[in-house]
Amino acid sequence: MYIQVGSLDSFSLAQTQSIRLPQVMFELDVHYGFRDVVNQKLGQIVPFGEKLTKHKKKIDFFNVKRDLDRLEIGTERFVLDSQGLKNIEQVKKNISMFAALLGKGCKSAVERKDIKIADVAGHPRLFPLPNARSETSGLLIHKLHMNRKFPSRDECAVWASPQAHITIPLAKVGQLIDEIRKSIGKPPGKALTAGRGLRMGLRSDHLYRAKKGVETLRKAMLTWNHKLSNGVLVDSSSFSDQLSGFLMLQASYLWVIKLWQRADYETFGKGHLPINVKTPFPEIFSQILTPTEQLIYTELFAAPAIRYRMFGLVENNPTLAHGSQRLFPPHVFMSPSWDDLLDWTLGLASPFGGLPGGGKVWPASETSPLVALELRRIGFRPLFARHWSTLINTIVALTRRLNR
Repeated sequence: MYIQVGSLDSFSLAQTQSIRLPQVMFELDVHYGFRDVVNQKLGQIVPFGEKLTKHKKKIDFFNVKRDLDRLEIGTERFVLDSQGLKNIEQVKKNISMFAALLGKGCKSAVERKDIKIADVAGHPRLFPLPNARSETSGLLIHKLHMNRKFPSRDECAVWASPQAHITIPLAKVGQLIDEIRKSIGKPPGKALTAGRGLRMGLRSDHLYRAKKGVETLRKAMLTWNHKLSNGVLVDSSSFSDQLSGFLMLQASYLWVIKLWQRADYETFGKGHLPINVKTPFPEIFSQILTPTEQLIYTELFAAPAIRYRMFGLVENNPTLAHGSQRLFPPHVFMSPSWDDLLDWTLGLASPFGGLPGGGKVWPASETSPLVALELRRIGFRPLFARHWSTLINTIVALTRRLNR
């Protein structure tokens, strides 16, 4: 949604400009759903990609689909205006009611002792999918087993792995990174990432290092008195906070391969990214960065002959040869190289099958002058349903702060 703003001074009417209101969206991968081995024993087929329940985003502000084994609660995209905030209050109630039905179904279900899975203790507690559509009304679901054990009746509490999408100005990326770091150790629903002691796939060190590297290099470059090919001086105004935010996001991608640990098992790229940038980098470059910012990025960071400086945000002794490094660990299905990322951004190479980390694109036409970011680390620990409203409130408040 756009709003129009303008200003009048003593000399002339300032040019009217468009400002896009921020948006948020939430996904909750609930630890209830379907294991293939159980489906086979039941003889049931569970569709992928189709809505499983009667919930509709335009009415209930969320729907429910299957995401691998789990149920995925996906909310509407909420514009943060007065109506959007009212809809958010309603969706919090709606998803809480759905979670309560899941927990009630599990507690009232009887163990299916005729279904046994090798090396898994106990039996599934099967019950009908709540609020199922007519086409899915025969489906039986259960709380999924973990650590080779099916849950007992006392272990039916509903939890999810959450993600959130937000739209913010590029110039506020540094502030977002600071907010993420300051949240470490806060209570459930308020902590946005894990800290030390947990594996790297649950932490956000990539962001902190990217921010430090960009800020250090920017400070040094402002002393060079360098002029671009168009004669513009690289100073604190031309090397802007917006350009710095763009560089921080890209540098965080380069840090993945340097920081990943053997315990980081995810086979999809976005699982290794603290922030998955959903507005494609080429569109941010061409539609959101200013012409001067584009020139600084190209001439001082990303052009094929100069990109060792970009690699220097990660490597101590960067060379152009580092461009052949892959973004993600070897077990990730699709892993472009560092060169691929920069070539794609500059329009020197065709798209490589979607976003580097995967996921649905939020094109610049729907976000500009803001960018869409998926916060991946808010799911660093199971979030029980009683904390879902707190998380939503935290993300909404954060997004509004970053858009001031």
